[in-house]
Amino acid sequence: MIALLNDLCALLSQADVDAHRVAAWLGEILHEGELGMPYTVRPTDPHLAGASVIVAQDGHSPLMVELNLAQPYALEALRRAFPDHSIVPRRDGREDLAAFVDLPEQPFTCAILASHDHGSAMTDFIRVRRDERIA
Repeated sequence: MIALLNDLCALLSQADVDAHRVAAWLGEILHEGELGMPYTVRPTDPHLAGASVIVAQDGHSPLMVELNLAQPYALEALRRAFPDHSIVPRRDGREDLAAFVDLPEQPFTCAILASHDHGSAMTDFIRVRRDERIA
């Protein structure tokens, strides 16, 4: 799972990547995305039950990737892999373990947001957001 997240962040950090390329990288595209309608993907990675790629306002760039995990994943593994993480409360009563991946040579950074219930040790849903680098 950690390798998948790092590879996904490396892809999302590139300047010339589009949402279709990200969706195809994840697996079989079941539904083509567009602004307001995400790509729906049947992932090839066995860790994933499903995935979607949300298109940015420009109509072609990826804004976020949502990963539905095939099995709950231990937050401790994410904490070890991304030691500079934070726990962020959400309005719906859940929390996100938030970690940031910054590849200095790339124009975009990546935020990994692993959703979980307060006090839970497991996550079954991870969002990976693409952010423009701020100087």
